[in-house]
Amino acid sequence: MENILNLYSNYFEDPQNIDLDYTMNMIMTINKFISAHLSYQTIYDDNAFCGLQTRQVFGIGINYNF
Repeated sequence: MENILNLYSNYFEDPQNIDLDYTMNMIMTINKFISAHLSYQTIYDDNAFCGLQTRQVFGIGINYNF
C-alpha cells in the first residue's frame, strides 16, 4: 500500500487556502495466478472547482509464466 499526500498553497493570492491532492495505491496478490490493483485519488482545489473530486480505479490481472 502506498499513500501520497501533496499540499499546495498560493503565497501571492489567499495563502490560507490549501489545495489537497491525496493518492492511495494498493497492489494485492490474490493467489499464484490472480492479482488486483486498487487506486483512489482525491483532489480539492478551491480555484478550479468548489468541491471534492474523487477517482477510483479497480483492476484484476491474470498472471501466467511460461
